[in-house]
Amino acid sequence: MKKFALSLCAAAAVCCAPADEVFSPAPEDVKILGTEGDLAKVLKRDIGFGEGALYRPSTGEVFFSDQPKNTIYRWTGKDGFSVFMRPAGYTGAKGQMDKAIDFGPNAIALDGNENLVFCQQGHRRIARIDEKRFEVEVLADSYNGKKLNNTNDLCVLKDGSIFFTDPGFWHKRRAPEADELDFSGIYKITPKGETVLIDGSLPQPNGIDFSPDEKFMYVSQSGNGEQCWFVYELDETKTKVVSKRVFCSLKKWTGKVRGAPDGMAIGRDGWIYATGNGGVHLFSPDLKHKGLVKIENQVANCCIITDGETEKSLFVVGPKGAYTIDMRRLKSLARD
Repeated sequence: MKKFALSLCAAAAVCCAPADEVFSPAPEDVKILGTEGDLAKVLKRDIGFGEGALYRPSTGEVFFSDQPKNTIYRWTGKDGFSVFMRPAGYTGAKGQMDKAIDFGPNAIALDGNENLVFCQQGHRRIARIDEKRFEVEVLADSYNGKKLNNTNDLCVLKDGSIFFTDPGFWHKRRAPEADELDFSGIYKITPKGETVLIDGSLPQPNGIDFSPDEKFMYVSQSGNGEQCWFVYELDETKTKVVSKRVFCSLKKWTGKVRGAPDGMAIGRDGWIYATGNGGVHLFSPDLKHKGLVKIENQVANCCIITDGETEKSLFVVGPKGAYTIDMRRLKSLARD
């Protein structure tokens, strides 16, 4: 989920990172910043598979998806949890929801008019929600005339363009429709509505976001292939890849620690909060791994709750849980 942040420090720091430096730690080698119940406060347990966390500052609401329940929830510190939209990810024939966990909604972002834009996985598309009528406007559902795979995560840039990932999760095994594309993709929806392929080489791209000045794109790779995080530099049009590299690999965690690199949030100062194996991984703006908040169950996405210009807390969601983490305490521990 993209926040319309103004800090320029992230790009400057990333430029200083060695091009060939890949951090590939073993689980026992990372700094533990805190744990569930200590640093990570549990808000809710009865969640099917929580995803797509988004904070809307103007209303003070957090939105997140529950995929198997085909629901988008909202949460506030005052009123707690409530249903925002159901059905959300799939609105077709009854009974199909039992055939795939990914038929529900996934990532949610804000456009420049504060409308919710989301990955409507059940229909394999990107859509915008009309909150007055609870209807959706389809923004993208195909590439070169072929239906998208499994729209997963997205972010919105300041010019209104939308970047999203489209991995090939589950469809050959569970969904009633056959795959039409033979690759997983990272795409851009231009302000004019054109869907452009940015990269079709990753086996399963997942989370996506940009540095505060939008010079660098971060993408998590999960599932097939190496579990890791990439940093991309795009050309001026943001339609072609100039460079990309892995900056952190969790290959030593795969199969040993629950989870996989998934959704992320970027702070105004360029810090990266990335859900992945074992909990939430923190990276400084120069892409150094600064520690892990251990969470017992898998986590899948997060967003930053702000109070004016202050980043107050990190809202984290995943299968079987929603959590909040105090940002001031978290940053202090990461910098020690």
